[in-house]
Amino acid sequence: MKKTILVVDDRERLCESLTQNFEEFGYQAFYATSGKDALDCYKNQNVHVVLLDIMLGEENGIDVLEKLLNLNKDLPVIMITGYA
Repeated sequence: MKKTILVVDDRERLCESLTQNFEEFGYQAFYATSGKDALDCYKNQNVHVVLLDIMLGEENGIDVLEKLLNLNKDLPVIMITGYA
């Protein structure tokens, strides 16, 4: 069974690139460009780990993190950012 990664970032091109790279290494990968889409994907897929941007356009990745952890407190989430 492949491990599944959910990439969450408001930059779709980055999401596409990362999911393609993860799939080349044998993972199943999905992406979402908003917090709502990320939560929907998490609820509908068997996600093992989330790569989550702190700044999601108008949304705050920390808020999305809290919602994800309310669904599964043991979910591994790696926070990323393009800001200093």
